[in-house]
Amino acid sequence: MTLAEYLYAMKQEHSAGGMILRKKKTWEVLVIRDMNDSWTFPKGLIEPGEKARDAAIREIREETGLTQIRYCRDLGSIDYQYRRNGLIRKTVAYFLFSLTGAEPFKLQREEGIRAARWVTLGRAVGVVGYPDTNLPLLEKAAAYVNRNQEST
Repeated sequence: MTLAEYLYAMKQEHSAGGMILRKKKTWEVLVIRDMNDSWTFPKGLIEPGEKARDAAIREIREETGLTQIRYCRDLGSIDYQYRRNGLIRKTVAYFLFSLTGAEPFKLQREEGIRAARWVTLGRAVGVVGYPDTNLPLLEKAAAYVNRNQEST
């Protein structure tokens, strides 16, 4: 089997996720503790017929209970592979949102979401897991905040 055939035969997943920002004394980002005990951002599989941004909003709502968010910008997609009953190739489209109201967390424990908290953008760099994918997302969010201080 050639590499191209192998990659074509590999199971593929398409997900969407979101980073949520809020302004307190400084800019903060929401992180959730996932089933692997890592701090990360809400994300999940895109359902058939669903648009990626809509899936990100749904996953944020399902995993955290937050509904009062406003779309800011696309953060691009990331690709990676992981093993679960074979090798899976995953693409995740990420979007940036800002919190528009105060709501309590309602965590989706059945999906392995163990906790949620707000951390400053600067501190998030040392907190998040999956640095190969999450650190570039934090850099894009910080750049957006720096360019849009007044409007976010």
